[in-house]
Amino acid sequence: MGDDRTHFTDARSLKGFAGAAPVTRASGRSLVVSQRRIKNDRLAAVGFTWGLSALNQSPGARAHYDRRRATGDGHAAAFAYASRRIRSMAVCGSSAASASRATASRT
Repeated sequence: MGDDRTHFTDARSLKGFAGAAPVTRASGRSLVVSQRRIKNDRLAAVGFTWGLSALNQSPGARAHYDRRRATGDGHAAAFAYASRRIRSMAVCGSSAASASRATASRT
């Protein structure tokens, strides 16, 4: 990601670059959602490390993970959601953090 936070305009573009965003292909009546194969492997590995650290150190990330598990998500899916949220906060800074806190307070 580097030091230039303006390189990615929003969290969605960073998720695509890191391989965390799914690929959706729509054609007529069919809709296929698949895993992204081409990605920045270093950023994907860092996202995994960030997610693991956050689950162990951040009460907010742990609460988000536990909420996802309670809704029926498996470990991998809940962990992926937590990692994506951390990546969003890394790109968007405090605005994403405050938005996620507002979302969490509504649930």
